[in-house]
Amino acid sequence: MITRILGPSGAGKSHIVHGILNRCATRWVPIYNGDRRRPLYYQFGPRKILGHYMIKNGGVDTLSESLESIYRMISDLHSDQNSRVLYEGKGLSDGSVRTIKLVQEGYPVTVVYLTTSPRQCIDSVRQRGHKISERSIRESFYKIERAVGLMVDAGVRVEKYSRGDALARVAQLMELDNV
Repeated sequence: MITRILGPSGAGKSHIVHGILNRCATRWVPIYNGDRRRPLYYQFGPRKILGHYMIKNGGVDTLSESLESIYRMISDLHSDQNSRVLYEGKGLSDGSVRTIKLVQEGYPVTVVYLTTSPRQCIDSVRQRGHKISERSIRESFYKIERAVGLMVDAGVRVEKYSRGDALARVAQLMELDNV
């Protein structure tokens, strides 16, 4: 299972992943690649979370690799039926093409779309001290709404959740609800 958390800046994507990492904090092993000082991903058994979370905002936005390389990593990390790969990041929230491609290639993908309102996103970004413009957040919100429509039309499994309910669902998808 590949799980993508989708939402604009401030929607709660990294917050949810931090919650997942905290569930079994001592079991997640950071995996480094080459001379990276920060993890490329975290692993706990067949579960993998792409990006590093040594800062409040994490995910694939922390990786310097190209978008194509990141999606190759996602498919490589999903090595068998038992694999559970989780990823999120604003940089990947802008489109649907690669997510649709994963599904077309036969990968089991669930998109957890956060229904956080633009106003809540803006407030969350301001609380963190970021300078992202309100306009940029609103534009991202509507762009993501269009991408969700394209994914649904292409047969991608998209589930909509509030920030609070998404954590429990992602834990289920990562098979952490009984750990």
